[in-house]
Amino acid sequence: MSAGSHTPKPWVYLNGYAGVGKLTIARELQRLIPESRLVHIHLIVDLCRNIFTQGSSEYETLRAAVRTQVLSAITSSESHFITTYIFTGSHASARQHSKHALSHGVPFISVILHCEEEEHMRRATQEERQGKKLTDMGKLKEFRAGERSRFEDMVGVKEIEVDVTSLQPNEAAKLISRMINTHVSK
Repeated sequence: MSAGSHTPKPWVYLNGYAGVGKLTIARELQRLIPESRLVHIHLIVDLCRNIFTQGSSEYETLRAAVRTQVLSAITSSESHFITTYIFTGSHASARQHSKHALSHGVPFISVILHCEEEEHMRRATQEERQGKKLTDMGKLKEFRAGERSRFEDMVGVKEIEVDVTSLQPNEAAKLISRMINTHVSK
C-alpha cells in the first residue's frame, strides 16, 4: 500500500505521570486493536540507561537519537499504513512524536491519563515498579505539580483525557479504544 491509496493508521500516544498506568493500559489496548504495535518508553530508556548514566549528556543525546531513528524507521516502512502504533511516554517526547506523525500524514491521537493523587501514589509505589521505574514519592508529587503535555494548540492532533482512578487497565483500554474509533471515523 502506498500513501496515495490509503490513509495510515493512527499513532496513539499515552501520556501521563510515572506510575499512572500507561504501560499496563497500553498492553491491554494493544490486545484490543488489530494490527497494532506497542513502542513503550522503557524500550528506549532501558537501552540508553544500560549504555550511559541516566541524565548525563551522553544519555540524553543517545535517547534523542534512538527515538528519532525509531520514528523515522516506522514512517519509512510500508507497514505503518496498516499498523496502529501505540506509544507511551512523557511530555518531554510527546511533541516530537506528534510533529513527526503529522509531518508524514499520520493521524495522531494524544491520550492523557490521570488519576487522583492518593491512587497515583499507591500505584506508583507498588513492588513491581521497584528497580527501573520511578517510585520516589517526592519526585512524583513534584511532577504532579507540573503541567501535563497538552496539544490544544496543534492543528491535526486529537486529544483525549481519561481519568483512570477507578478503572481497571482493561476497562481503561476499552474506553480508550472506543474513543479512538470515534476520532478515526470522523
